Amino acid sequence: PEVVVGITNLLIIAGIDTTWSSIGSSLWHLATHPADRERLAAEPEILPIAVEEFLRFYAPVTMARVAEHDVEFNEDVHIQRGDKILMNFPAACHDPEHFEDPDTSSSTGPATVTWRSGQAFTDAPVRTWLGSR
Repeated sequence: PEVVVGITNLLIIAGIDTTWSSIGSSLWHLATHPADRERLAAEPEILPIAVEEFLRFYAPVTMARVAEHDVEFNEDVHIQRGDKILMNFPAACHDPEHFEDPDTSSSTGPATVTWRSGQAFTDAPVRTWLGSR
């Protein structure tokens, strides 16, 4: 019974909440960033790259896990077996060590979010980010 309840909750959260959140964030972005909206209208072939970028920039998912064994990071982070851990994908998707200007706003130009290798909505290959698959 607990497994069925857990799977049902997962399907509801993963199938509904993340979907409406992603769609809503993408529509909000396009409504508040006219240059991006105009570019997508003029170049519909870049839509797959834009969708990946919206998912990165407005990452709708966080996930919790339970530590299976003790882990230490640096000197100040100690995770003990059984501790609950929140995997914060939205923060990871804005990590400046992995993304150039991860929090760029629309006031900086026509592309509001940048990849490490160049501007969003370019012909650059789609990057896979933590939690995207």
